[in-house]
Amino acid sequence: MLLTVLVSVAFLRFVIAQDTSIATVKRAFEKAKLPQALGLEFNPKCLLEVVFHTNVLKAPIPVTAGMTIFKNDTTIRPTFSLAFPNHRNVDTLEASKVFGRGPFVICMLDPDAPTPQNTTLGPVRHFLATDFYINPDASGFQLVNKTPAINNWNPPNPTKGVDAHRYAIFLFKQPPQFDGQSLINATTPIIRWNISQFVNSTGLGQPIGGTFMMIAPVAPAFDFVISLLV
Repeated sequence: MLLTVLVSVAFLRFVIAQDTSIATVKRAFEKAKLPQALGLEFNPKCLLEVVFHTNVLKAPIPVTAGMTIFKNDTTIRPTFSLAFPNHRNVDTLEASKVFGRGPFVICMLDPDAPTPQNTTLGPVRHFLATDFYINPDASGFQLVNKTPAINNWNPPNPTKGVDAHRYAIFLFKQPPQFDGQSLINATTPIIRWNISQFVNSTGLGQPIGGTFMMIAPVAPAFDFVISLLV
């Protein structure tokens, strides 16, 4: 009985629809002061859908811009998809006419390191990968890549006892010359990443989509109980 209740609660915890409005996402970014914190212009052209997959006892966690997620739910790299709120029934071919099939660049960074009150180490780069393409075999517009990430997924890790951090995930159209960039590699320091300078120097331009999460350091007690049962 206890297990049934716990599983039900775990599944209900994130019964949240993904973003359906570009304007709403843009307002959420502005309210969180992310564009000014990162020195970016954020005028999204599509929705970036991000879904975390934890364990079999939990439903997938779709990200809504500004929602709170606990760090233990973000240990595995999420899946990424494009969404077109004004074109819900378009097929992959039609989508490619708007944005192309790819390639795209995706990154995640934390401007609130080590704490939101003391950001001397931020922004911290937690993920940077190139060569994402719309997968024609997937339902919807899932983005997949088959090349190694420049920076592998480094899960969010806010310190216990601090306020939740803002973690922003951005989608860029990848310019032809981007694979030749030499500013960042697997050994480049991830702290104090000037993403504004990076996008200008590499010709990456401004993001075409994005979302963000508030990552809290401690999960509810039932998550701990569930972790003991799986």
